[in-house]
Amino acid sequence: MAAAAVATAASPAFASASNPADAGGGHAVFVQTDNTAGNRVVAYDRAADGTLTPAGSYATGGRGGILAGSVVDHTASQGSLTYDPRHGLLYAVNAGSDTISVFAARGDRLALREVLGSGGTFPVSVAVHGDLVYVLNALNGGSVQGYRVLGSFLVRILGSHRALGLDPNATPQFTTTPGQVAFTPDGAQLVVTTKGNGNAIDVFGVGFGGLLSAKPTGNAEPGTVPFAIAFDPFGHLVIAEAGPNALATFDLSRNGTVSLLSPAGTGQAATCWVTLAGSFLFASNAGTPSESGFTSSASGQLSLLANTATDPGAVDAASAAGGRFLYVQTVPSRAVAEEVVQDTWLAALRGLETFEGRSSLKTWLFRILVNRARSTSSKEQRSVPDADPEPAVDPTRFGGDGSWADPPEHWIEAAERRMEAGKLADRIRAWLGELPARQREVVLLRDIEGMSSDEVCAVLALTEGNQRVLLHRGRSRLRQLFEDEFREAR
Repeated sequence: MAAAAVATAASPAFASASNPADAGGGHAVFVQTDNTAGNRVVAYDRAADGTLTPAGSYATGGRGGILAGSVVDHTASQGSLTYDPRHGLLYAVNAGSDTISVFAARGDRLALREVLGSGGTFPVSVAVHGDLVYVLNALNGGSVQGYRVLGSFLVRILGSHRALGLDPNATPQFTTTPGQVAFTPDGAQLVVTTKGNGNAIDVFGVGFGGLLSAKPTGNAEPGTVPFAIAFDPFGHLVIAEAGPNALATFDLSRNGTVSLLSPAGTGQAATCWVTLAGSFLFASNAGTPSESGFTSSASGQLSLLANTATDPGAVDAASAAGGRFLYVQTVPSRAVAEEVVQDTWLAALRGLETFEGRSSLKTWLFRILVNRARSTSSKEQRSVPDADPEPAVDPTRFGGDGSWADPPEHWIEAAERRMEAGKLADRIRAWLGELPARQREVVLLRDIEGMSSDEVCAVLALTEGNQRVLLHRGRSRLRQLFEDEFREAR
């Protein structure tokens, strides 16, 4: 099995469309940002060897949300982005808007079909089985709301709303709100985990017309903080338990009661998410960070295979290609960026009295920010070379007399015809990330932030000559990437 880590400044929410018949002939992995200013779903194209390439970014028409006390997963849940292979639809929660978005998915392309109310407050998880969809709302005591799929749209099922009756005032929110909603493999039952708000596994019966039983069967599991849900290859219920940092398998009876079969600790920290990949189960451990691999026998006996280290903040995961690939979302970017920004403001507040006004306040703040970012980078043991040994333009593009052997294409007009604006912006972000660190810093400050040459030199402690060379090389490299892209598009 191949594993890949996707590091994004995004809420831990994955969906994978890996069956060509299900996804209009494509292979895709989707991640949502949970941005409180405007939630988006980011699409990646999956190659045959499992590598991912950014393919687009799509607005959900709603806002992300943040539960109090959350750090790496601001919805503190699993299943907030769910792919429906039967209908070729993708469902995304907008926790900050109390809505859900429905996308039609064709390969790695999405088309927003509708945005509708979640039937409660702060939706965090979506479950689908056949034509039925249920959404879990986390706040105000928790609730579930049912829908039926009609074409590419959802229609609310009258009388399907069920309150969970959890303590609405329990704190902190990220450990005392429900974690996931999931159908059993046969669709006859709906399972909800309550985490620390009751430490229970609630099981509803699914009846005629998709209506749930009036009340769930509550299964108390004291101290376990049941978080995420999966089912092993034999149909046993599998729960990720954040309390003991373990996975546990259960036999689930027709009347909704569960019987513990096999608990198995990960030996790691913050075990909150669980994913089935082929015949294996993988638990994500945000605190360690790592992935714990397990097998489960026909009797439900769990066996820990190994713990594999990941980048910081391992959270949600998705499998693809029948379990050949496991994609683990890690979230160092947002956490590290927030830490750098907070450190910058603290340093600015502490040093405000020493600000002598010899530069603009903006330049002074940027200088602090850059220093803090570089210090953090050193702590993270990432090497950032100052030298840029490579030439600005590929030497093979020049003839022996120094003239162009392959002149630059006049791509500006062609760009507008060949790329949609959204896709172009995504590609530019990716290309900026390919630049050497010094070039990227200069290009961002000059061309994105709009700083003058003098301001950039002050912020980055560069001479005017060095700044000019770095800017030229960065812009030249970006232009070459543009030309390569458009040459392939012709």
